[in-house]
Amino acid sequence: MIATESLHIALGKQREVLKEIHNSDCNLAVWKRKPKPDIVRFLQKLEHEELHLCQTLRASEVEAYLHDKMRRFEDEAGKTALIDDVAQTANFFAHLTNANKLHLHLETIRTDQCRKFHRDFYPLRLLCTYIGKGTEYLENDNVNREGETNDEIVRDWRKVRRLNAFDVAILKGEHGENVGKAIFHRSPPIEATNEFRVLLRIDV
Repeated sequence: MIATESLHIALGKQREVLKEIHNSDCNLAVWKRKPKPDIVRFLQKLEHEELHLCQTLRASEVEAYLHDKMRRFEDEAGKTALIDDVAQTANFFAHLTNANKLHLHLETIRTDQCRKFHRDFYPLRLLCTYIGKGTEYLENDNVNREGETNDEIVRDWRKVRRLNAFDVAILKGEHGENVGKAIFHRSPPIEATNEFRVLLRIDV
C-alpha cells in the first residue's frame, strides 16, 4: 500500500514506492526507512571528521570507489554497512532511471547550505540523510511559485514537511514535462545549533 500526503507525493515503507516518481503527477517519492544502528554508530564517531566525496561514475563502480576513498577510517561493521547501503541505493536508482552515469555526493554538512526554498532544474535527484535533520519540502498547495523570499514562497510555515534520517527520497526537478511542477525544498537550518548532517545526493 502506498500512502500519499497529497496527489503529487508518494510515501511507502517498501523501496518499490520510489517507482512512483515516474508517474506524471508525482514530484516526490519517499521510501520511509528506520535508521540502521551500525551506520549511525560509525558516523557518530566521525562527528569531527569531514566527508566530501564527489564523483561521476557508473553504479557498478560506486562500491569500489567508496572503499578506496574511505580507507583512512577504521574498518568496522558500520563503514561496510554504509558502503553497502550507498551502493545498493545507487544501483537501484540507476536501474530506475536507466542512467549510465551517476553524479554522486556523500558529504558532511555543518552549515545551512541551501537555506532558501527552491526547485532545481535537473531531471531527478535522490537524497538520503544518514545523520541529522532531513531535507525540508513543501506540498504543492503550500507553495507560491512566484515568491522571491522564503516568507513569500511558503504559504503556511506550520505545514512545512521534513524527511527523516535514512528516508530515501527522489525529487523531480523543473525539467521537460515537469516544468512548473518541481518540488520545492531546502536544507534544514542547523548552523546556529552546531548540528551536523551526513547527506547522500545522487543526480541524473
